[in-house]
Amino acid sequence: MSNKVVLVILDGWGVSSAWAGNVLNHFNAPNFYELYRNYPHFSLSVFDDDFSDFAVNNPANSYAMIGAGKKILDDGDQISRFFEDKKNLQNPSILEHFAGIQNLHILGFLDYKGVSGRADHIIKFCRVAKSAGVKNIFLHLSVDSGINYKEHIFNQFVVLNREILLLENVQPVSLFGAKYFKDEPQVANLKKLQNLLFLGKGLYFKQSLSAVFQKYYAQGFQEKDFPASCLKVGTKPFARISPQDAVLNLNLCARESNLIDKTLKDLSLLGWGVNKKFQNSIKIIGLFDLFKVKPNSFSLQNVLEQNKKMVFKIIPNIRTWEAGYYFNGGARNPQLNERYEIVQLPSLKNDIMLGAPEMFARYKKNLKKGFDLTIVDFINPLFYSIFGAPNEISGSMFEFDKILGDFFDLILSENNNLIVTGSFGNAEEIFDKITGERHTTNTRNFVPCIVVCENRVGQKSNLADEGSIPQIGDLDSVADIAPTILKIMGLSSPTQMTGKSLI
Repeated sequence: MSNKVVLVILDGWGVSSAWAGNVLNHFNAPNFYELYRNYPHFSLSVFDDDFSDFAVNNPANSYAMIGAGKKILDDGDQISRFFEDKKNLQNPSILEHFAGIQNLHILGFLDYKGVSGRADHIIKFCRVAKSAGVKNIFLHLSVDSGINYKEHIFNQFVVLNREILLLENVQPVSLFGAKYFKDEPQVANLKKLQNLLFLGKGLYFKQSLSAVFQKYYAQGFQEKDFPASCLKVGTKPFARISPQDAVLNLNLCARESNLIDKTLKDLSLLGWGVNKKFQNSIKIIGLFDLFKVKPNSFSLQNVLEQNKKMVFKIIPNIRTWEAGYYFNGGARNPQLNERYEIVQLPSLKNDIMLGAPEMFARYKKNLKKGFDLTIVDFINPLFYSIFGAPNEISGSMFEFDKILGDFFDLILSENNNLIVTGSFGNAEEIFDKITGERHTTNTRNFVPCIVVCENRVGQKSNLADEGSIPQIGDLDSVADIAPTILKIMGLSSPTQMTGKSLI
């Protein structure tokens, strides 16, 4: 075999021993499992040793670990660690972002993990802003009404309600999806949030956010998809964001070039018209800029660049940050030894293959150009799990697996090495094991990894027998993928990489 490597990333492909609700089975993916049976395969952890809650919902962390070759803290965990030192509530580099602001509007999801705002983080942001002299703080938050962790989200309500009572001039204004919790027996105890959440004040979707976002991804955003009848808008003056106010966006995925666009789109969904005058006068703050979170300062990309190895990435447009910035250890743009081909993700309604044939075609077109590492990132399993109709997912997976089979055959016919890995789990559990309801949240499960190379020695694990869960510290990890790639290429892993080669 050559020393060239093709890395295929399958978003949402996790490992589960359950058959019920697992669309990633032998019947739906025969080509994947044929490769799995014939070559060394592994079950990899996608977490750091702390088993981060944040990492469950933040796919960027997995990409960062793959690229870094070591286990690292997720963005949300970095923020938690930052606030463990109480002195940082007075950190000048943070306070300066809020200088001169009278009214601050905190905007985003209320969640207990993932790339969104956790209640204890939100309260700390409020304390920092108040320390900087901000007079009034208004909370414009959302919850996913179809979320599978209802108890955890309600606990976030409890924390938020308790802490807000201790803060002066901090006012919750609106919550999407809050009607989902109206029957909780503890509602009467939420003095600060009760009227807002359950009596129709503020703002909420009459249908779940999951349903709305499913329409958004499947059909593309249009104003007509969010008619006025879908929303109930509070009429109190403080519910309005005015020019000269500031907005803190809790979404860690809203950063740098896309921060303004994402924030203005969120504001438009909340019912505020945003004209140019408004846009130019409002100050928008992102958590990414506030904390300067960075996934890692050293990566596989650095080693390949130093050794004059060329990299080719074929990625869907919604994964440019994960497969680019995070994979490359914080490098904003493609490096000198990299070439990107971005495939625009079609709607699931119009194309059940979600651009997979186009990605395959681009690989074939560039096959003879001598790239040392080619990375192809398929979003299909994840999107089938989240947005696909339950009775259609198996058929979609089967058709996608045909493309994978052709792809694998072509790679191996060219005598190239192949690594296939999941990035995080999701589609292996499309139904909640306890409630039986639809499950769309990323899982804590391991991901499969198959290594096809000249050295075929490697430990094997059976995807069908994952009932016993080893300790995280003893597991193979996605952090082992970068050292494996380097070993296949005949390169040494740098000391910064703590992962080990799988072969």
